Amino acid sequence: MNPEKRQQHKAILLDASSAILLAKAGFHNVVATSYRILMPESVFIEITRKSLAGSGEYRQLLEEERLEVIPGSN
Repeated sequence: MNPEKRQQHKAILLDASSAILLAKAGFHNVVATSYRILMPESVFIEITRKSLAGSGEYRQLLEEERLEVIPGSN
């Protein structure tokens, strides 16, 4: 995503439970389009290590630079 456009979006911080629920409901892409998604590294590892709903989707959002993982955060 264009950095200038990303800065215009409000940021949200997702925890594991919220991320999984958004993916189950199919709203993770809507949220990623409307908000700058921040996620602690520990949460990203937790939801992508297991076969949880949304694990692949959140990996893809990270690859597309539509998700920002905050390193070293617990």
